[in-house]
Amino acid sequence: MGPTEVTGDTVISTSHANGGPNTPGAKWQVECLDGEAMISIQDMVFDFGSIASVWCKFLFPYKPSYTGVYPYYPLCHVRNYKNQFFCYDPGNHTVTSNSFMTALWDDDAAFWVYRARIDDDNFYKCCKTPPGYYVDYVSCYYRQTHDQYWEYYDAQFYLMMCATGYVYTGISKKKSPIHGEWRVEWVQCCRVGYGAVVAHAPPIVQTPNGALSSLSSQQRFNDVPSQVPKDYAHQYRGKRSVVEKTAIHTGRHSVLAERELGNEGAEENFAMLKAAEQHRRMEQARGGTLNFKTPLHAL
Repeated sequence: MGPTEVTGDTVISTSHANGGPNTPGAKWQVECLDGEAMISIQDMVFDFGSIASVWCKFLFPYKPSYTGVYPYYPLCHVRNYKNQFFCYDPGNHTVTSNSFMTALWDDDAAFWVYRARIDDDNFYKCCKTPPGYYVDYVSCYYRQTHDQYWEYYDAQFYLMMCATGYVYTGISKKKSPIHGEWRVEWVQCCRVGYGAVVAHAPPIVQTPNGALSSLSSQQRFNDVPSQVPKDYAHQYRGKRSVVEKTAIHTGRHSVLAERELGNEGAEENFAMLKAAEQHRRMEQARGGTLNFKTPLHAL
């Protein structure tokens, strides 16, 4: 974690930042600093089956500084994006109105969200805007984590970033219709204003393809996504479950994960990976499975 030299923003890696406090009045392991709000999440290689890092942006210049003394925002509450998708709760208007995301919590070192029951504790903290500020709920819009063909926007960059002046006010997860695993589905961005309340239109026009999944986390699991046009279907990755037992459970990178991470530079390493992939295919053809605990050089 560390502030950038130019903007004062903070980028926080979630790796091994699991556990710790998760009550609204305590400092969390992954939490924005004084005057900051969450504006983006990132996943690098796992189709938002996890959250690898968050981006917090300094957005409240008129907020009195707490000079590093916690709490940075005194009025906060906790939600679970397994089934509570917004900071705002109509049943608790006084406490939750004009609130935005400031922190994430998980009980495992990789902030996994893809497993049923095991990953049901997806807590996030929301805090009220400082005096004079408000959330413009008319301006809100959604950013989905995937395109209409269920290709996810995992990358080395922050592709889930809100527009300038906007903050995270909601987040959801749901089952992927491709493989049945849970994924972060969308985030909600809303504009933060100061002074007299003014309503702005959303900065983008939603043009959904098929079911409006950005507004419905109850979309049926067996809904069939749009078919990828054959002319560029080869650019889309295959089913993620083929690498689950290695890249996720053992911490080892599979052939697929290695290639996605761009580790093909060394000829020797690529040759070993190719041999491992060939061996895996032969094992599958015989109805067996490849033991990835076997060193690659022994294959």
